[in-house]
Amino acid sequence: MTINTQQHLDKIAIREVLSGYSICVDTGDDEGFAALFTSDCQWQWQAAGLNFKGREALKLVARAVAKYAKGTQHAITNWIIEVHGDTATSTSQFTCFLSRPEKIYCLMLGYYKDQLVRKGDDWLIEKRVVQVENPELLSQGKIGELFAPLGKELLAIAALKFEEQ
Repeated sequence: MTINTQQHLDKIAIREVLSGYSICVDTGDDEGFAALFTSDCQWQWQAAGLNFKGREALKLVARAVAKYAKGTQHAITNWIIEVHGDTATSTSQFTCFLSRPEKIYCLMLGYYKDQLVRKGDDWLIEKRVVQVENPELLSQGKIGELFAPLGKELLAIAALKFEEQ
């Protein structure tokens, strides 16, 4: 087996970006979160009717998570990354936990399907598609009760129009 050193380094750099996504959104770092994406990025969760375009929209998403889902932690695992020069694709699994005084909830789990591009020395997410397994759970029982305010805020953000930078 031949090891391509540059491709290996690219995959490490991409994993850092994907991990940074979780850290930034979970800690309320809206600027850091948006900086992981291209200026004309797209973030889609079709089953929930969410489609965000551009960094300004993603800053609002990070702020909404910080406000309505404090105690959230995204865990991203099982990356499959393919690098093709200055573009790459990634499929990874995620689990989102929500810590509350009475218990830690598994809020959702699913897949991220990403398209990334190299801009200078940096890898950035150009498009993220979110696929949640069992999305109906987000509207049922205690999980539905906990997720509802964030869900409403995300729908409101998705309805806004932003000018591309």
